[in-house]
Amino acid sequence: MTSSKRKLEKSLLTTISNKVISPLARRDLDPFILTYSAFGTSLLTACLYALAARSKILVVLGGVTLLVAGFLDAIDGELARRTGKVSERGSFLDSVFDKLGEAVIAVGMALSGIASSIVVLVFIVCSLLVSYVRAKAEQLGVEIAGIGVAERAERIIILAVASFIYPFWSESLEYGLLLVAALSIITIVQRVVYAYNKLK
Repeated sequence: MTSSKRKLEKSLLTTISNKVISPLARRDLDPFILTYSAFGTSLLTACLYALAARSKILVVLGGVTLLVAGFLDAIDGELARRTGKVSERGSFLDSVFDKLGEAVIAVGMALSGIASSIVVLVFIVCSLLVSYVRAKAEQLGVEIAGIGVAERAERIIILAVASFIYPFWSESLEYGLLLVAALSIITIVQRVVYAYNKLK
């Protein structure tokens, strides 16, 4: 399943590269611009969720900007490779802004009450643990990208879909966050087992 998943992701990335990344690379766009833009869009998403009490349409718009932020985050690394600007600094900042963006979005949801604070807390803890397990495993030399049922892309898609149906079902994000948390726990277990079997 993991192999098929990686092949699908590679195929999608190739398609995106031809349509979006290649023109940006020809213009020698700095990948940091995409990283900062992704974080800025995450802040906008958080604001839209935080203001959800004013209009349910803001939650739908939050789902749209959530997808945009995820898309920008997905292509900044590939742009860095295409332009020969891969750096440890870039990788570090990308990871930091990813987690910051995820955190502020969760705070926005909690502030508006579209999801309970305890559910948001469980979601963010599980999300951070998914990233921590990967970081620790790769620090020890175990490549763990693609391992697990719910990486960042899957989590974003689930929350975006939950946002789109929020006007018709006000508990959609509550259950969306719970689903992401449950899948994250499964992913954590899968990664721990995988890393354990690879390590001496």
